[in-house]
Amino acid sequence: ALELNLRHALIEKQNQHDALTSKQREKERDLRNIKKLELQFKSANDALAHTQALYDKIKAEIDNFPKDDGSLVEKRKELRKEVETLKRNFTHQQALTELESHALMQCITEEERLVKQQAECREELVNLTRLAQIKGDEREQKSRDFVRAQQRYRQVVQDIKGRDLLIGEHKKKNQEVQTRLKEFAKMYDIIRNERNKCVSLIQTATQRA
Repeated sequence: ALELNLRHALIEKQNQHDALTSKQREKERDLRNIKKLELQFKSANDALAHTQALYDKIKAEIDNFPKDDGSLVEKRKELRKEVETLKRNFTHQQALTELESHALMQCITEEERLVKQQAECREELVNLTRLAQIKGDEREQKSRDFVRAQQRYRQVVQDIKGRDLLIGEHKKKNQEVQTRLKEFAKMYDIIRNERNKCVSLIQTATQRA
């Protein structure tokens, strides 16, 4: 019985040592996770600072542009009307031939068409600039999503490794429990045999008495 208790004490000591080792591994894993979180936090702050700097730069550039409250468009229309009026007056004032007047009107028409085409190109340029900005924002968002996905993948891998270690420890403890049960069963058989011997001896002694 003393040997059995000593053996159980040694097994318990080993279990406590394994538990201490497991706690130390968990502590190291938690420290690594904390360092990773700190790096992620620092990276997020750097990205935020970069984005804020870009925002401030773009805002400053926008503020430097002259504000158009609609008056520039009106002034442009008025100037165009004045130019057309001057051109038409010029055709009436000058003693131009019918062919020259027709050619001048064609030039005026062509100029109006080019001005309209210029306005359309300007609008298309604005739309393309907005589309490029949207695509750039989408690319940055996808890049951030990719970085977060990589971080989640590494975290999942670490969790799987930790669970594998826990499963190994539980298997080891299960084996130890099975060993102790076998030892108890063996001790039970020995005690039962001794008891049977004692009963047999008691019966023999009773018969002799």
